[in-house]
This record gives sequence, structure tokens and C-alpha cells, in this order.
Amino acid sequence: MKKKLSAILPVLFLTASVLFTGCGGASADEYLGEQITAMKKEDTGRFSSLLDEQLSETMDINMYVLTFPDELREPYLEFLQKAFASVEFEVASADKKDNGSYAVQVSFTPLDIGGTTKKVNDAYAEAMQGTDLTEETSALLVKAAEAVKDSPKYSAETTTEIEVKKKGGSYAISDEEYEKLVSASLADCMAPYDTICGILDARDLLQAFLDASFKGEFTQYMKHTDQTEEEAQAWYEADGAFDPPSDLSPQYKERCTEAYKAILKQCKYSVGIPHKVDNLFHYTVDVTVTPNNSIKQASDEFYACTFYSMEEASAAYTETFEKYAAAPVYGEETTMTVELSLSSLLASQDENRDLYTLAKTICPIPE
Repeated sequence: MKKKLSAILPVLFLTASVLFTGCGGASADEYLGEQITAMKKEDTGRFSSLLDEQLSETMDINMYVLTFPDELREPYLEFLQKAFASVEFEVASADKKDNGSYAVQVSFTPLDIGGTTKKVNDAYAEAMQGTDLTEETSALLVKAAEAVKDSPKYSAETTTEIEVKKKGGSYAISDEEYEKLVSASLADCMAPYDTICGILDARDLLQAFLDASFKGEFTQYMKHTDQTEEEAQAWYEADGAFDPPSDLSPQYKERCTEAYKAILKQCKYSVGIPHKVDNLFHYTVDVTVTPNNSIKQASDEFYACTFYSMEEASAAYTETFEKYAAAPVYGEETTMTVELSLSSLLASQDENRDLYTLAKTICPIPE
């Protein structure tokens, strides 16, 4: 027997109403428990605020020049979700408050991500070969997730109160309350990222220092030193670094300076992966160099000749350096291990320091 459509519709509407406004838990504490379970398995979006907050803190503390890549965001959120999933939560019965909301006590032992991943972080850093921040951090996150699964380290048990509100026939938890729970349950979240970024940022600093010193390229150097372009240019040309001989005829001085700069711009060096010496900003770095012998060879060639006027000597001197600027000559490739620290950078003009020796190897000059 067919029922009238008008008799069926109220039942459908009632069912739809239950689906859209259902509690998702018979009580506030059950609802919270269900939400915690969902956070461990479903969308990683609940961990976005924690990632942003921790990134801001680590950038402020470490003053990294390298920025967090957009491509790394989802892998890092997935790692945080796996870390969160390793935490066991005990949800107490809800207490109704005077304003109609519920206070739910949640007990748990926070995961110490830094302690959990220290061994894999250190081992990865020691063996690291690549220089791509996204690729290297993503690879380390895989190993870090395995450490979370196999040998997690937890802090002392703690309890956090979460407010659950009731709206009609359903419950709701604010974003702030979710963020409070996530933040309290995961400690030292950026340890894997710090491991990779700290190393690559140090490498970028040395690369920037060399590029500014030899090639007059200041973009990264300005970021690391907070100098303006004018200040960096003044540093580059300080102490008459590109001044030609004082007795060179005036009409050749500018050409000679440009020849010097052109030779240095063609210096060849490759900065390797820094290795930490201690917990401070202190590394050793292998730098592979193909010595640019142009300045020394041009000088030797000029002084092997005899000239009978200052004009003739000035022209020959300038033309000799311009010749080597157009076609530099190089020695055999070599690799040097240098110390990289704030003190070594400040003392780079000290003849007894590694960076001074490195500079003389990159571009030998006459004694």
C-alpha cells in the first residue's frame, strides 16, 4: 500500500534535523574524547596554529635567514599529527559551569619531540649531503616519525582544562581551546626543522660572506648582517681593496679597478655542509676551491717586463689585468676545512685564521 508523500516528509525532515545538529557524543566529555580521536586520524589543520606559533618563536630565537618553505608545510603538519597520536589522553567527566558551558579535565603525558628525535636528528645531520631545505627536512621527518613510534620520550603528566560549549542539541569547542590542548601535549616541535635549517642557514651565511667578498653580490649578505646595500658596498671596497697603484696614470685607474673586480667575480668555490662543533654557532665546513691565479700571474707577467715611461707602464699594467679578466687562469682544485663561527667571521682578516687562508687560496696574490 502506498503512503502519501505528505506523510513521509515530516519523518525525513526530522531525520535531517538530527543529522545536522546531533551531539556527536552523549555528553561534553564524550564529545571531547571523540574530537581528540578525530584529530589523531583526520584533517591535519588543527596543528596549523601550533606550527605557525613555533615557527615564529624559532625564527625569533635563531634569527634564521632561510625561510620555511611552503612545500614543507603539509609534511610537517602530518608529522605533528603523528606525534599527537602517540599521546594518550584521559578525559574526566564534565563539570557544568554557571554559564552553561562545561569544564572537562584532560590528563596526559606530553611528548618531548626534541628528546625523542635527538639521536636521529644528530645522525642525520652528521651524514647529510644535500642542500635543499625542503628535501632534507622532509627526509628527516620520516625518521623522526619512526622515532616517535618506536622510542617516544614523554614529560611529566599534566592536566589541562578544556571548555566545551553546548549549542542547542550539539557541542562545540573553540579553536583557542583546541590550540591550548595541542600546544600543551607537544614540546619542542621544531627540533627536526631546527636541525636542518640551522646547518643550511650557517652554510648560507658562509656562502653569502664569500659571494659578497669576492663577487660583490650582497643580497644574502645583507639579510645575514642587516646591512643596507650602501653599507655592504662600502664594506666590499673598504681599505682600498680595489685601488690601483698610486702611480698609475689617471686615465687607467678606473679600467684597472674594473679589471680587479672582474677577476674576483670569476673566483670558483663550493661550500659544503657544515658540521657542528658544539651547541653554539660553531661549525667546521669543507670548502672546495679552484684557485683563481689570475691576479698573481698578471702581476708576475707585468713585473717581468721593462718599461721606459710611466705612461707605457700604466698602459701595460692595465692591459695585462684586463687580459686575465677576460680569460682567467686557474690552478688545481683543492678542499679546505675551515672554522665557521661569529668570532672567525669577525677575525677574517687575521692571517692566523682559517678564513684568511681560504681567501688567499681562492685568489692568490703576490707576496
